[in-house]
Amino acid sequence: MATAVDSSEKRSSVSGSESNVKRKVKYSEDRLNILAQFKKTPPGFLEDRRSVYWVDKVPPSAPTVFALTKRQQELVKSKEYHPDFKPDRPSSIWKVSSGALSRNPTPRLNELSQSKPFHPNWVAMKSAYSIVPYGALHNKPSERLNTLSQAKEYKPLPIRSDSQWDWGEWVSTIPPAAKTHIASARLEQLAESKPSPNSYMGNRSVIWPVAPNVMQVQATTRVQQLARPKTRQALDQDYDPYRVSFAARMAVPSPRVVDLALPIPRKVRPKKV
Repeated sequence: MATAVDSSEKRSSVSGSESNVKRKVKYSEDRLNILAQFKKTPPGFLEDRRSVYWVDKVPPSAPTVFALTKRQQELVKSKEYHPDFKPDRPSSIWKVSSGALSRNPTPRLNELSQSKPFHPNWVAMKSAYSIVPYGALHNKPSERLNTLSQAKEYKPLPIRSDSQWDWGEWVSTIPPAAKTHIASARLEQLAESKPSPNSYMGNRSVIWPVAPNVMQVQATTRVQQLARPKTRQALDQDYDPYRVSFAARMAVPSPRVVDLALPIPRKVRPKKV
């Protein structure tokens, strides 16, 4: 009997859990369908409303009435024009009265109406197209003017006639007597170039022959040792450049080194206590 009751309880609990799961799934589906719908427009909504303060109907209560003092009412008003103020003429053309047309001006008014004259020494700008007077056109120039009006003549360049390409080959202007002159012994001595010193050695050529003995020589052990590149094993094995060797620690300086290591007496200041 106990086993039958237990089995029936298990079946009822399983069926109840299944029904709860189905109910939750259905509720979630219904909730998703509700959330998936677009938001509905309220009944009194109006598109493109001019202002949030604009209403469709007259408000039930009267609008707010602001109480202003007399001074505030005066300040609110726009500034009035001056009693003697005259505005600008509406147009540059206006009607002239008959009295003004038939009036005779005074001598002072006639004087003021005249245009301002130019300065006595004022000269107008000359036109770009100058006019040659008749006398200048028929005048005969002098001999000096004819000489100055002629173009300048240049002498031909003293270039050799047999030159084909170099225009700078000038004809020698040395007189024949200077060419056949015999220089003195002192002049020939001064004309000689300064010799180089005996110890002077010119620049060595980049390519030079190597002697056969040098090519067949065998380097010594010391030369081979110096020819090898410097190894950097110390840097690869955690090298410490600030480490002081044991021999340097045990070294005893000479009296001269001790003397040089001491500070200068004039720069030593006693410590204040």
